[in-house]
Formats: sequence, structure tokens, C-alpha cells
Amino acid sequence: MAGNQNIPTRPIGKFGLKTSYWLVAHRISLKRALVVFLAFLSVSMYSYTIMLVIGLAQGREANLAMMAQLTQDYTDYSAIRAAQKPKPISISSPQVLPSGVDAVDYVVTVSNSNDKYTVPSLRVTFFDGTTDVASATSFILPGETKYIFSFGVARKGGEVRAVVSDVRWARVRVAEFTELRNSHLRAVIKDVRHSPASEIGTPAQQLGGVTKFTVRNDSIYGYWVVGLYVLLKNGGQIVAAQYTQAQRLGPQQRQTVSVSWPHALPLFTEVEVVPEINVFDSGVFYDYRATWSEPK
Repeated sequence: MAGNQNIPTRPIGKFGLKTSYWLVAHRISLKRALVVFLAFLSVSMYSYTIMLVIGLAQGREANLAMMAQLTQDYTDYSAIRAAQKPKPISISSPQVLPSGVDAVDYVVTVSNSNDKYTVPSLRVTFFDGTTDVASATSFILPGETKYIFSFGVARKGGEVRAVVSDVRWARVRVAEFTELRNSHLRAVIKDVRHSPASEIGTPAQQLGGVTKFTVRNDSIYGYWVVGLYVLLKNGGQIVAAQYTQAQRLGPQQRQTVSVSWPHALPLFTEVEVVPEINVFDSGVFYDYRATWSEPK
């Protein structure tokens, strides 16, 4: 049998005794406090879990709502198309001009207020009531206001009206059109003079006289054809008109044009010559290096 061993002992101080006594005396209260703390911790964790689940559910609903909004198309395409759609061509009331004993000329003023659209072609129809009496086709450049005529129409009574139809639109770039216009629309009218019938003399005093002028090409492009409207005006209003052409007008060249009026003219105070050139029609021009051959 083993001998007794000397086990060292450590004396317990007063603080240790008091602490041990306090723990033994209050062990039931400490257990209750621990139970309350654990219950509070459990309730807090459950509450936090429930709130987290509710928050996740609400976030999911908000996310679903946001995704639903992302998939909706809020673009008002009809408003965009309306904003980009060209404004309609405006047309004035027709004016009737004398053109001989049994004929008249019809003229209207048409305007294209769009700077991003040109009109390669359109039709103006003149009608008396429900009957078409004349029509004319033309073009209108962006931002242009011009006259459209129908010449030599059989004289009829009644009020004449005019409508625009068959309008074709073409979109253009403003900067490119400005450059094209400045480089190609360079037909200059000079030395306009009208000689009345009294200065011409024979063969007829019934003539309205002769209008002469010079058209000069200031561009580097040749013009196969330059349309020329000769307008007689009184107080800014057209009282008579004719149409003629200058053909094969080369760069920096000029031509003298003469227009005879085969009928008596009303009183006028001004003569205006308006050139007409479609800058978008490549068949109207030839390059300064081109030879003198007819366009195909």
C-alpha cells in the first residue's frame, strides 16, 4: 500500500470565501437571471429572423416591381413620330392671270417650312367645283417658298380652288443641303429690261412687248437646263407670267434670253426673273471637266 503523500494546499482567502458563499447563496437567482437572459436572447433572435424574412419578402416584391417596370416601354413613339414628321406643305389661294383671248394661267404659292425635308415631287390640282381644270407638278427644296404655274388653260368661269397631292418626302442633312445649295444654286440674273410694244413697232401693236435679260452661271458646274420664270408684278402681285429655259449654260458662262408677250399686258411696275434649279437632280448638272454631250 502506498504511503501517504503530502499534497500541498493553498489557503483560501476571505474574498474567495465570500465569493463562494455569495454564489451558493444566490444560485437560484442566478439561474433565474440566466434563464431570463437566454429567453430574451431567443426572442430577440427569433424576432430578428422574422423581420429579416419579412424584409427579404418586401425586397423581393420591390425587386419584382422594379423588374416589371424595366420591362415596360414608356417611350411614346407616337409623340416622337409626330415630332419628326414633316409639317405639311402650305398652299395659297390660286390666282388667275391673263394669257390670251381664250386662255388663262393659274398660279399658287407653296411653302415647305421643313429644313430637314425636301419634296422631290408634288402635284397641284386646280379645280372648278368638282371638275379638275388643270394640274402642275414641281419640287420644293427645304425651307423654300415658290410659285407653281399651270400655263395656257382654257378660260372658264367660276371660282377656282387648288389642292396639293402626291407629295413625296425625302429627309436631308441641313449642313449638307446648305453646302449643296451654296455651291450649285448660282444662276444669277442680270440686266432685266422690258421693251413695250410701242418701242418694238411693227409687225403688231397687239404684242405685250419683249423682256430681255442675262443669266450667268457663277458655279463650277454646268447647267444642262435652267428653268426661268419671267414675272410681271404690280404692287408685289403677279399680273402676268411666262416660262422659258436657258440650256447648256457652262461654268462662268452667260446667255441672253428674250421672251415675247403675245397678248396685251395689264399695268405692271416690276419685272422679276426667278431661276428654278433642283439641286437634288444630278441630271441637271455636269462637271466643269465634262465634255459637251447630251445627258443620258
